[in-house]
Amino acid sequence: MRASILLYYTTRENKEAVLDRIAPDTEWNQVAHQNGLGDTLHFSAPPIIATLLVPLGKLKYQLAFMVWRVLTDIFFFLAIWICLKLCGACSPATLLICTLAGFVFQPFMLTLEKGQFGVLLLLTWSAGVLFAEKKQDVLSALMLALATIVKLTPVLAVGVF
Repeated sequence: MRASILLYYTTRENKEAVLDRIAPDTEWNQVAHQNGLGDTLHFSAPPIIATLLVPLGKLKYQLAFMVWRVLTDIFFFLAIWICLKLCGACSPATLLICTLAGFVFQPFMLTLEKGQFGVLLLLTWSAGVLFAEKKQDVLSALMLALATIVKLTPVLAVGVF
């Protein structure tokens, strides 16, 4: 894949336009189809994410997809563990049950299929709350800042802290 492929295409100004499929004649869509993807949406993540994903972009599509899925699984498991720890309900049985339930949950399956960043947000938010509870404010702020780099909506949680 060439580095010159445009991730961001100009669109109409309304939010529905950003959710539309990318036109078939764009270079990004052609690369996606060559790698077995059925459709492509506009890349709507902040630009820093494209930079952070460059190492995955250097891998073959199938390997990059597998690495992404493994990382997503690990992040999801860690987020479940942190949440159970915060609730004081962390035992091997509850961790196993919650993990199994979480892994068959439709939004998580969609995250795996579409390559969403929701699990990374869940992990950073959970870790931020855990660090806040332990009075480790710098680490808590770092987790919230990382979540904000991935997606801008976590900035709304600043008021809570």
